[in-house]
Amino acid sequence: MTRFAAVIRTNMTPTKCPENFLKSFSDYLSKEFKICKENVILELHTNVTLLRGGSFENAMNIDIHHNSDKVTKCTKKSVAEEIADFIHGELDIAKDRVLVLFFDTRRCT
Repeated sequence: MTRFAAVIRTNMTPTKCPENFLKSFSDYLSKEFKICKENVILELHTNVTLLRGGSFENAMNIDIHHNSDKVTKCTKKSVAEEIADFIHGELDIAKDRVLVLFFDTRRCT
């Protein structure tokens, strides 16, 4: 069974990063990775001090813990770009200010 847990950190305020963003992101992940929404856990931290490229412009860091075969060494760059595209569309954060890191839980001890 595929499962996802994502820890999302952003320097945006809660009003700029509304609650419905989590529902939209959960729907997106469950559709893209063909998993039940019940197996997606999202944790959002707003008002985090983030400096990226010497700028405090809106940015987001996402740590995704997964056990999906869709994310491999060869595919992770394109999957991260797709997620950044989604974030850009939802929150208008520049794609180059979204960092997505993948952690395959099958390799954790």
